[in-house]
Amino acid sequence: MRKSFLALLFVALCSVLTAQQALNNDSVIKLVKAGLSDDLIVSTINASPGTYDTSANGLIALKGAGVSDKVVTAIVLRGSGAAPATASAPSNSNPDDPSADHDPGIYLYDPSGAKGKMVALDPSSFQQSKTSGVMASAFTYGIKKAKVKSVIQGAAAPVRIKSGSPVFYFYFGAQNAPANNPNMAYGMASTPKDYSLVRLTVNGASREMTIGSASIWGASSGTQDADKSSFNYEKVRPGVYKVTIAAPLPAGEYGFNAAAWGRLYDFGVDQ
Repeated sequence: MRKSFLALLFVALCSVLTAQQALNNDSVIKLVKAGLSDDLIVSTINASPGTYDTSANGLIALKGAGVSDKVVTAIVLRGSGAAPATASAPSNSNPDDPSADHDPGIYLYDPSGAKGKMVALDPSSFQQSKTSGVMASAFTYGIKKAKVKSVIQGAAAPVRIKSGSPVFYFYFGAQNAPANNPNMAYGMASTPKDYSLVRLTVNGASREMTIGSASIWGASSGTQDADKSSFNYEKVRPGVYKVTIAAPLPAGEYGFNAAAWGRLYDFGVDQ
C-alpha cells in the first residue's frame, strides 16, 4: 500500500514539474548525464512540452554531450512539430533479426557471429589529410602522380570478418525523418548509392584513403576508382536496404564512405 502511494505521488510530482517547465537541449543532456535510459528519455520528450535547438550547431552539441541518435531523433521530431509514432502492434525487437527495428547505421549480417548476427559498424572520422609522391612528381615533371590522402587512426578496423562476400543492412531511419526533410538520416546519406565501398591502405599505425591525385595529365578529386569495390543493394522497406558484394573481397581493410558526410563505416576481411 505504501509503495503504491509513493508511486502515485512520484507520478503526480513529475506531472506538476513537467507542466511548469518545458524541456530543452540542456535539460535533455542532464537526463542523459543522470543515466536515464534512451527509452525513458524519449518517452519524456514525447510527453512533455519543449523548446529545442535543432540547428546544425544544436545537434552537434547534443552529440558531443553523449546524446544517442535515438534521443536526437526524438528531439528533431518534436522540434519539427511531427507527432511521435504511436505503437499499434508489438514491434520486433530482436537485435539479430534484420527485419527488426534498428537505430540508423550500417550493420554486418553474420549468421555465424559469436557476438550476434547483426554487428553495427561504428563510424570512424578522418583525423587528417596528407600528400604523398610530391617529390617524385616534381622530379618526373608531373609524369608520376602526387596524391592527397585522408588518414584514419588504427591499423585495423575493430569489426573483422572471414568471408569475402559479406552481407550488410543499411538503416537510414527514413520512417523517423523530420516532416520538413524526409531524406534526413541523422549523420548518414539517404541511400546506399550515396556510398562508395573503398579499400584502405595500411600505413604503420593508420589506414589511408586516396581522395585526390594530380599529374601532368590532369587532376582528379574524390575516391579513386581503383580503390572502389562494387556492391548491389535492394530495398527491404522504407529506409532499410540489404547490401551484397558484387565480387568476393580479398583480405584487407575496407569501409563504406560517404564523402559528403565525412564518415567511414569500416571493417576488415581476414581470409
